[in-house]
Parts: sequence; structure tokens; C-alpha cells
Amino acid sequence: MAAAPRVLLYVRIRLGAVLRRKMEPEDVLQETYAAALAVLDRFEDRGDDFLVRWLCRIAETTIRAAAEREGAAKRTPPAEAQRLTRIPALVHDSEAAEMARRHNDANVLALSGDRLDADRAV
Repeated sequence: MAAAPRVLLYVRIRLGAVLRRKMEPEDVLQETYAAALAVLDRFEDRGDDFLVRWLCRIAETTIRAAAEREGAAKRTPPAEAQRLTRIPALVHDSEAAEMARRHNDANVLALSGDRLDADRAV
């Protein structure tokens, strides 16, 4: 049996539903063959099914890289969304700064009042 149908079956099984919506198993097979061609000089034929197992390992690496890219894309919002999500933090920070300023002003007034009271007592 030829290697391609067996490797394609492996890819379909390992791809999973989420990645299958993002990419075609045939594209993964094509990427696998391209990667295998790049390292073909390191391939040693060690008997039955070795080529299929070797290609499946390369396919697994291709699938994992795609999964990592997909995960990274989910974690990193677009630049516009990043800018917009910082606005509440900036507003909160400015509100916090204003509260601290008011609190500090109140402390200064209280200390001034205490000093006035102390000066009057003398």
C-alpha cells in the first residue's frame, strides 16, 4: 500500500476538530511531504512501514506547529483590541491617581489642622 493514504489517515485522526476547521488534511499532507523532501538525505530505509512511520512523525511535527500557532493566535488579540483593552486600565489608573491626590490633600489638611491646634495650645 502506498504511503500517502496511510499518512493522510493519520493526519485526519491527529488533526482534531478545531484544526480541521482551520486547515485541510491534504494541506498538512502536502506540508509533510515538503518537509520530508527537505530532509530526505537523512532518511534511512529500515524495512516495512518505516517510510510511513517517518512521514507520520513529520506530520505530527507539522500538526503541533499548527496547533501552537492557533493557540498563540487565540492568546494575542489584534493590535486594535489591545489598544482598546488598555483604556479601562488607564481610566482606572487616572481615577486611582485622583483619589490618591485627594487623600493626600486631606492628609495635608489634617496635618495642618493638627499643627494649628498645637500652635494654639502653646
